[in-house]
Amino acid sequence: MSVFDPYAYLDAAAAALELPIPAKYRDSVAENLLRLHAMAREVIDFPLPADCRPGGRATARSDSNYDSRGGRDPASSDPAAHDTLP
Repeated sequence: MSVFDPYAYLDAAAAALELPIPAKYRDSVAENLLRLHAMAREVIDFPLPADCRPGGRATARSDSNYDSRGGRDPASSDPAAHDTLP
């Protein structure tokens, strides 16, 4: 396994995204990348049983009383829909 270099990742990601990172923020961004890398390692290294299956697929809410952002639809014709959350 190779050693994670946050500065190399920072430079590559910034170049790919065409996102300039000011020099005064490079060290802070690199520190956060190291933290993220450590958290990702915890997830990746978590042992799973051989018969482990993937979880279900998430789908969008189809309730007509909700808008596409998940909030209540103010145009809903059902006033009771605005009284309580589901």
